[in-house]
Amino acid sequence: GLFYSIWHVGVENKILKGPAGCSAMLINSENTKELKAQILSKQVISCDEVIWSFYGISAASINTLVLLVIFILNAIYLFNYFSVLIFLIGSKLNLNYNFINPLIFFILLTLIKMLATILFFILFNNDQSYDINLVVYNFFPVYFLLLSLEVLSLKKSLNNI
Repeated sequence: GLFYSIWHVGVENKILKGPAGCSAMLINSENTKELKAQILSKQVISCDEVIWSFYGISAASINTLVLLVIFILNAIYLFNYFSVLIFLIGSKLNLNYNFINPLIFFILLTLIKMLATILFFILFNNDQSYDINLVVYNFFPVYFLLLSLEVLSLKKSLNNI
């Protein structure tokens, strides 16, 4: 839907080439003859004309903005979900099968957390849009997850001493 809505905005702004015409709504019909008669009787609407707008923003532009916000929120959610899932599975596997020493695992998690922190703030600094809400909502949940994994790993290693 997002790509189609972007294309439609491009057609409305005469950036992209659209079809020769768009058709108005059709009513459900019982057979193809009725459908053909409906199609032939409808006036063709040009796709590059804005039919409806709200404060100067076309319906296609509103649709694109809404779909873009939904896409970004889903991408953030999926990234956070899968990164947390990978860390939890890795921690559980390491605790069960002892791939590496728990103390080394703790040090690796600390290093990953530090690198993630540095990378996050470098990207934020380059963007020049320090919004504390973005920092809190996007960074600190993952940071505290890594911190809790470190604490669990340290607790496990201290119990083994």
